[in-house]
Amino acid sequence: MSNLPYDVSSWNTIDVPSSWQLKGYDYPIYTNITYPWTGKENPDPPFAPVEYNPVGFYRTSFSIPQNWNNREVLISFQGVESAFYVWINGKEVGYSEDSFTPAEFNITKFLGKGENTIAVQVHRWSDASWLEDQDFIRLSGIFRDVYLYSIPKVHIQDLYVVTDLDANYINSNLKIETEVFDYSTGNSEGYKIKASLIDDNNLPVFKDHSMDVSFKNNLAKINTTIQVVNPKKWSAEDPNLYKLVLSLFDKSNKQIEAVGITIGFREFEMKDGIMHLNGMPITFKGVDRHEIHPEEGRSLSRETMLKDILIMKKFNINSVRTSHYPNDPIWYELCNEYGIYVLDETNLETHGRRDEIPTSLPEWSANCVDRAKSMVQRDKNHPCILIWSLGNEAGKGDNFILMRDWIHENEPTRPVHYEQYNEIADMRSDMYASADQVRSHNDPQKPYILCEYAHAMGNSVGNLYDYWDAFDNNPRAQGGFIWDFVDQAIKEDNYLAYGGDWGDNPNDGNFCANGIISADRELQPEIWEVKKQYQNIRLKAVDIENGKIEIKNQYLFTNLNSFNNSWDLMADDSLIASGTIQDIDIKPLSNKVVEIKYSIDPTKEGVEYWLNVHFQLKETTKWADKGHEIAFEQFRIPNVKNVVKFIDPKLFPAISLIENGNALEINGKSINLTFNKKNGELTSYKFKEIELIKNAPTPNFWRAETDNDRGTWHMEKVASIWKDVSISRELQSFNHEIISENEVKIKVSYSLKTDPISTYNITYTIYGTGDIILENEFNPGDEKLPLIPSLGLMMNIPQEFENINWYGRGPGENYIDRKYGYPIGVYNDKVKNFWESYIKPQEMGNRTDVRWATFTNEEGTGLLLIGNPTMEINALHATPFDLDGPRHPSEVKKENDIVIRMNYKQMGVGGNNSWSIWGMPYQEYQIKTNKNYKYNFRIVPITSNQNPMKISKQGFKDLIHQNPNL
Repeated sequence: MSNLPYDVSSWNTIDVPSSWQLKGYDYPIYTNITYPWTGKENPDPPFAPVEYNPVGFYRTSFSIPQNWNNREVLISFQGVESAFYVWINGKEVGYSEDSFTPAEFNITKFLGKGENTIAVQVHRWSDASWLEDQDFIRLSGIFRDVYLYSIPKVHIQDLYVVTDLDANYINSNLKIETEVFDYSTGNSEGYKIKASLIDDNNLPVFKDHSMDVSFKNNLAKINTTIQVVNPKKWSAEDPNLYKLVLSLFDKSNKQIEAVGITIGFREFEMKDGIMHLNGMPITFKGVDRHEIHPEEGRSLSRETMLKDILIMKKFNINSVRTSHYPNDPIWYELCNEYGIYVLDETNLETHGRRDEIPTSLPEWSANCVDRAKSMVQRDKNHPCILIWSLGNEAGKGDNFILMRDWIHENEPTRPVHYEQYNEIADMRSDMYASADQVRSHNDPQKPYILCEYAHAMGNSVGNLYDYWDAFDNNPRAQGGFIWDFVDQAIKEDNYLAYGGDWGDNPNDGNFCANGIISADRELQPEIWEVKKQYQNIRLKAVDIENGKIEIKNQYLFTNLNSFNNSWDLMADDSLIASGTIQDIDIKPLSNKVVEIKYSIDPTKEGVEYWLNVHFQLKETTKWADKGHEIAFEQFRIPNVKNVVKFIDPKLFPAISLIENGNALEINGKSINLTFNKKNGELTSYKFKEIELIKNAPTPNFWRAETDNDRGTWHMEKVASIWKDVSISRELQSFNHEIISENEVKIKVSYSLKTDPISTYNITYTIYGTGDIILENEFNPGDEKLPLIPSLGLMMNIPQEFENINWYGRGPGENYIDRKYGYPIGVYNDKVKNFWESYIKPQEMGNRTDVRWATFTNEEGTGLLLIGNPTMEINALHATPFDLDGPRHPSEVKKENDIVIRMNYKQMGVGGNNSWSIWGMPYQEYQIKTNKNYKYNFRIVPITSNQNPMKISKQGFKDLIHQNPNL
């Protein structure tokens, strides 16, 4: 590279910034712990691989503006993976490593007149790569901005600002430390710096605060303190910012240079072993976040970063951990502006060899300290940053003590975090600890956070409510960061690619897809549960029958009278009253019992009453429009009349039976049903000559494996018997009985090939209206049989019945351990929209606490399904067997028919982690084989002029209706 000129005419053009693997060169690799080169060779640290280690050569030219003469010229690389050399006009300028903090070179002496040439040689892996073993898609190249800039010969080269609030957190001492460097003779005299502070209305708070500049060996260090009276404070709730400008003047009072930074007045401190912001105990409702985009790779645009910020704000996420490296500088500016707390993390992880490096080895000390120093020096003035982290999963050792000590000495205003070595950190931090561990933390010296928890891989984030019950009830536990915010994936044609899709070996598959949003920033269903558990307003019933509820304000600085509120009283799906809560003056971190005056009609049989309380933004903000809901709660009001009213079957039309070989036909005024006596299945169900089913309702015990099912209890291996018996059941008996001219019973018994044998019995009670009651009795053969993934019936109906309407939790997908973000109501949608594009196909589409659901065609004719009293409903154009196996959604065999599962229960999704048995759904959300199960459903033909709510309130003598226990 040093022998200019050389021919680059055949070289291709590449975008900078970018990762070269997204531009057609080389290939991505995804590994979690394993170092990515081990598929080719296994060098020992600190040696870099040599058998396969791609190198990217970049070259371009530039010209220097004339007004840069007699100034210093520098080039800044904001991020390069993993190490690089720089040449200017064929002369070597320098070398740098540490992919995620800037590298800058003074190139003044290398420049010539006119056009200049820069060449950069980037190594995919270097000795530095041993310290960059993060759990992410491994990419390479110049992935952040590169730019030239010029500075005067006398230059403000450093600035450090501390806002020191007084004991009452009102006034502030603004402490300014700055350095001025003289690139000239060193004889500069008479220089001054003048400081000014500008508020958000562009008005001066103070100006021309003058400081003398006195050089010693070309360097001047200036410290000053300015008192600011009652500035607006910065927090995530009110991210008030000021602009601090320092202007450098020479002895003739000529302005030489001006630099400006954004600052926020805030005090972050440890008091009695608890972290406080501006005097208030803080709780981190956070996420971990990798920098990744399916088309931008590691080179995120400002638009993408802003989209991430807006999603966080709208879904009550107040903090982010920059896992596991310093982020793009724009990210911190946005966090300052919009109000997001940041745990800033050093680019240091040695997961695959953490017991060997860096430990206490002195040859790694300078590198480790330099990485912490580079992060702190770059980011120290951002008000959003509250905590420094020494890295992630890099083991223990003296090198971390050296890093901590450097930070404590040079930037003591923020505490230090490091989960791997809590003994030396300023707080205790755990990964994937249980909610009970959160409850039991009681160290009076150190606060407690979970730097990773609630592993959000695929269909996950069960049990989140349990964590937030624990955090809410332990003041020394100050929140956590969900792993993680966004799926990691790369766009390939018609799918999002992950480990193994690029021929990468080794790889860790889709373990990179752990986000609560998808790689392309589509919302995943679990984010609504996150929003609910992260909301800062807690509501609890005190005496709900008399309208008394307790409201707890968890905001640190916001009175609840800053928001609009409303309540509505629903009788099933009918609004019967609404209003606002008047007495809502509730100060931060306080609570109040309020009374909502309403009444219900206790004489209405079968009606469920719901009190819904909402809090919304009173005004449009930078991140959401007026009316955006920030919190809600739903209360079920007891109603002693909440029972169905029985109907006498004698009022129904008559029906007749015809036995025709292996077929049993049941005919009525508008209905025709046919059973196959050989397999016991309902093969046809017609209403007014319209076929309502395609495949019979049959016992089903299987769901598609979720990522958590695969990783925590190996469902396919451990419980595959339930997949098999869903298909291989054997008919033991088929009997029918005419109860009356209006009513027929058919009893079907199956044996299931478990060891020992299990049995499943279905009793169909068919009425002249076409109503079918399905009484199910499942008797597991032995309590030692494996857990059952799903328990209920599965059937296919024609694709024309695409319109779904249901009374239950919604509108989004929910499960028994992830349902509180989805209130009970009446919703409507298309079956096709129940599909969730998890990066690897898995269980999806479920809805819980469903009272009834209709599937109708465009004319409004179809099926009404009714629970007893509730059921779970799943509807897709795919069976759970179709979802098992394919790597990508585009590979799933889609059914034309609609596949409905009426479930008594489906296991929860779990999510404490995705790799050990402890990450399974809690015991109460499992389906065990230590008892027998009885549950009923009802199927009713329905037309557009019928009311499903009214029909669902009508019962039959065969239907044992229970009060819901929600």
